[in-house]
Amino acid sequence: MSQAGSHDLKFGGALRLGFFQAVSLWQSTVLVVLARTIESLAGIAFAVLIASGHTPDPLALLVAALGAWTAALVFSSVFRVVAVGGAIRQGACRMRGMPVSPLWIEAGAGAARSLLSLVWAFWLEIAVTAWKVLMMVAALWLYGEALLGRVGGVVPSAALALVLTVALPLGLMLTLWTELALVRSVLCDRSFRGALLEAATLLGRRFWTLLGLAVLTGLFGQIVNLGLSGTIGLLIPEGASAGVAWISRGAVGILGAMAMVVFEMTRLQAFSAVVLDGFGALTRPPEAAPSIPVAEIVYPALPVPDPSP
Repeated sequence: MSQAGSHDLKFGGALRLGFFQAVSLWQSTVLVVLARTIESLAGIAFAVLIASGHTPDPLALLVAALGAWTAALVFSSVFRVVAVGGAIRQGACRMRGMPVSPLWIEAGAGAARSLLSLVWAFWLEIAVTAWKVLMMVAALWLYGEALLGRVGGVVPSAALALVLTVALPLGLMLTLWTELALVRSVLCDRSFRGALLEAATLLGRRFWTLLGLAVLTGLFGQIVNLGLSGTIGLLIPEGASAGVAWISRGAVGILGAMAMVVFEMTRLQAFSAVVLDGFGALTRPPEAAPSIPVAEIVYPALPVPDPSP
């Protein structure tokens, strides 16, 4: 095993370990895909129900549809995060060379930490979104006043450009921070608040490795999803029936969701490998024993009789 804090695990090694765990632990991947599918179906059903709207009380229909949609989202989110917690614990056992329990046992053991992380991440997401919206409204307000008054346009323009530039990286950093805290909370059985502080420290030490894992897995998932969508659009003939088109798009949507989930699980398992590497808990292949030099005994040559007469 490596020494704690040595950071022997590089970007490529963490990515390979994460992908291997995500693919081999396929039960959790299928469950997360199922949760994502429930979210998508709930959104489609909500839109269809509101669009139909043949009811004498549209407000009651809206409230009922919104309540059903919210319940489906809460159920799928809880189901997903519990399955993810179980997968993280299973992957950690494998990477440490320990026996792996079934998914339902590991998910139950980490359910409390997983659910608390879901609540904390929800409130952090609301706070960051509210901050971004307020900054955007303030920047647009200053830019509009400068545009209408035709004075002092440099500072509002710079402020608007700064807000637009910072908004996307801020969302990425929030996702990176909360996912890393989820991994630490589940692995170390820590409170999510403490895991957030520890995740911030780890980000400072392994920033480029963790950022590269987050960006690369996100890009790969989007590329595969867009590639599947574009391919099915070319394969569906123009004269195809509406049923065939909807079935094809639904199948592509499920495949795209599966690809996105595989890369999401790859990212989380790679984060887990980085965390374990910081503790010196990763199993390393046994090193070859050094060869021991052996002295070679050389015997002096004996005289050979001359064969000539």
